[in-house]
Amino acid sequence: MGELAKLLFTELDLNCDKYTYMKYVDDFCIFYSKYIEGGNSEYFRYPEYKGKSYFAGNRLDIKWLSYNISLVILKLMKLAEDKGYLK
Repeated sequence: MGELAKLLFTELDLNCDKYTYMKYVDDFCIFYSKYIEGGNSEYFRYPEYKGKSYFAGNRLDIKWLSYNISLVILKLMKLAEDKGYLK
């Protein structure tokens, strides 16, 4: 997911000032890839954990994760529509 996000932002030369809804999408995907897919879910930060606190445990908050992945998909659909890829 992280590699795809990097490729997308590079290939489309995305300007987050113009497409403000895309801000932090690449960061989320990169961190997801690095920590969740990389097998270090304990380092994946959740908004509820402030400061230097990290998720400590072997259970992921699937509701939180699903919500954020759904937002990424919706933002990608909006971007495709704005760029004229969807009609």
